[in-house]
Amino acid sequence: MKSTISNQQWLDWIEKQQKSGLSVAAFCRDNMINADKFYYHRGQLNKPSHPEGSAFVRAQRTDPQLTINKSDLTLTIGRSRLQVPVNVSPQWLAALMTSLA
Repeated sequence: MKSTISNQQWLDWIEKQQKSGLSVAAFCRDNMINADKFYYHRGQLNKPSHPEGSAFVRAQRTDPQLTINKSDLTLTIGRSRLQVPVNVSPQWLAALMTSLA
C-alpha cells in the first residue's frame, strides 16, 4: 500500500535536514527517508513561484543621502557586506541567496 506524504511533511524534513548539519544522505538514512524522493521534493518545493507566492520583497532605501554606484551592487547587514557587479546574472544571484538562506 502506497502512503502519501504531504508537502508540509517534506518541507519539515527539508528544514530539519538543513538545520541538522548532516548531508542529505546521512539525514535520509537516519530518518529512513528515500534520498531520491527527498531530492525530488526539495527541488519541486524550492521552485520559484510567480507572482503571488513570491518570497522576494522590494528593497527600500533607508538613507535618502545614499548614493548609487551603477557599477556594483552592495548589500550590507551589520558588519557584513556583499558586493557584486550589477551585470551579474539573476540566476547566479538567486542561487547565492538560496545557499545563504
